[in-house]
Amino acid sequence: MKLYPWPLLLVACTSVPPNHDCTVQDATVPETDATFIDTAHAIDATPDAAPPDILLHYRDPVDPGVEGVKCIDVPGPAQDTWVTGWHVERHSGTHHVGVAIRRVGAPYLTPTKCSLDPAIDEGILLSTQPVLDFTLPGGAAILVPAGASLIIETHELNSAPEPVEASVDFKLHTTAKPERSAYLLALLAGGTNVPPATTKTLTSTCYAPRDLQILALTSHTHAHSTAVTATLNGKAVYSSTTWAEPAAPTFDPPLLVKMGDAMTWSCTVANTTAATLTQCQNRDTCEMCEVLGYAIMPAPWDCRK
Repeated sequence: MKLYPWPLLLVACTSVPPNHDCTVQDATVPETDATFIDTAHAIDATPDAAPPDILLHYRDPVDPGVEGVKCIDVPGPAQDTWVTGWHVERHSGTHHVGVAIRRVGAPYLTPTKCSLDPAIDEGILLSTQPVLDFTLPGGAAILVPAGASLIIETHELNSAPEPVEASVDFKLHTTAKPERSAYLLALLAGGTNVPPATTKTLTSTCYAPRDLQILALTSHTHAHSTAVTATLNGKAVYSSTTWAEPAAPTFDPPLLVKMGDAMTWSCTVANTTAATLTQCQNRDTCEMCEVLGYAIMPAPWDCRK
């Protein structure tokens, strides 16, 4: 599953034994002036925890006026690990952050301008909140398989006149015995085109490829979006009016979805600028219309319209 529709920059981390530090290799970035520097812990599993939380840390200096997306590719746990939730602290210099699983494919050995890498097959989380605490309801958990890499994505943005450090800390909570297996669902609308001084509602529909049970929903848009809604077979199931910290309701019991059911989502975009808003990663000059969530299902659901 290719979770994120915006360009990525991946940096590989040297392989290390479990419970040891992982340090980013310092290398030249081709075709970009961005570098990723983190000589602190990139991944660490606390030895005395049962089972251990996964700790991820991202640090990167961001010059004034710079906006872009970077990632670091680090080795995951040495054994199958079930993630039940997370605590994320996103500090200055960042707009949103995410973590995905790479099941196959060699890690990048040097900083690389990223694209839709087919090796990124499953997402774990995406957060725009400064502080996010989330637990999958109903005893559900997401499997991080033994030997998989974890890809930390950070959308960096510095609108200040001085350099800042993009800084994000993740704690992924784990369990030894999940009650149910969950995957991320991603409903991604394309073709954004909102003319200047225009308000437009973008609407897309995807049809469930299999029976599933939705545990949680949220959305991802940019600064000109004023509302996001989603319906299941015409019945409202999600609404948010805050693009920076979107609503993230959970469902216990889950929302039952049958194969072929229609999931429709809409984003209202108020373009107050003098330029047409299209789809890209920039927070203030582009837009995105996405509904994300978690569901009990046998495989991820990734629908792009």
